[in-house]
Amino acid sequence: MPKSNNPASAVLTKQSPQEDTPKGSPGGNLWREDEILVPSAEAARMLLCKPQTLRVRRLKGGKGCIPYVRLGESRKARVAYRLSDLKAYLAARVYTNTAEESVKESEVHE
Repeated sequence: MPKSNNPASAVLTKQSPQEDTPKGSPGGNLWREDEILVPSAEAARMLLCKPQTLRVRRLKGGKGCIPYVRLGESRKARVAYRLSDLKAYLAARVYTNTAEESVKESEVHE
């Protein structure tokens, strides 16, 4: 499989089961695609924003906050996002024209 310059391609590209299987495991994929965890910095690159933007959204919550997974007990533990949550976030923000965007915005504020 050719290497890509896109930093998200390593997360988004499905590889053969042999490449997905950790050495010594009994074979097969350990993760379904929707369960793949994407590190916070990689998620920011996928969303074309800064990691700080995701940190602020996690802190404030509410609109624009994507569900996340804290990988440890400490508040300083690393954060990751499920690939399925990132895809859902992007899918909810697809528009065909600005009028459609305005209608969705007004529905949110009602």
